[in-house]
Amino acid sequence: MTETPNCGVDFAWAAATPHMEGTLLLLLSGAYIGFLPDHYAEESVAKAICSSCCPSA
Repeated sequence: MTETPNCGVDFAWAAATPHMEGTLLLLLSGAYIGFLPDHYAEESVAKAICSSCCPSA
């Protein structure tokens, strides 16, 4: 994976998953930050299991 800025932030990429479930597991581990579609993260955010670092307007 190339290290290119995403949303104006130059991340040091450490992990990649092809499925949202895998991404959610990495995020819930507390060792990673990342992106999930709003509709997929909605339940976890509502339960305060994870939070949005850039909530949509």
